[in-house]
Amino acid sequence: MKIKIIEIRKPGTKEERVFMKVMQKCNLSDFIVYDETFDDEGEPSNLMPHMHRLPAVQAKEGMFVSLRTQGNPAKSHLGTLNDDETPCYYEYWGLERTIFNQEGDTVHLVEIADETSKTYEPED
Repeated sequence: MKIKIIEIRKPGTKEERVFMKVMQKCNLSDFIVYDETFDDEGEPSNLMPHMHRLPAVQAKEGMFVSLRTQGNPAKSHLGTLNDDETPCYYEYWGLERTIFNQEGDTVHLVEIADETSKTYEPED
């Protein structure tokens, strides 16, 4: 995998984020992050997981990605970690509440190997 999830940081708070590291040069838009939801019996459910496609950013090996679940997506930007040398892309998912708020909550990272799409166009 070209990107690796390092950890979920500060779960259940306004600072909640998924922290990842780029292992190979890639375009971040080839990846989708989603959470796994559970039913009342604690089994995985297909009901409404939160999904976020990463932006079209060329990422270099060794770069980090910090995906905050809350915050304004318009504030996404390339910066550096606290050492002021290591590049980090700061992405904002734009959710209104946290999603990693109970034990067992899981985040998944999926690379899109091949994609096809169709836009709905109403007939006149």
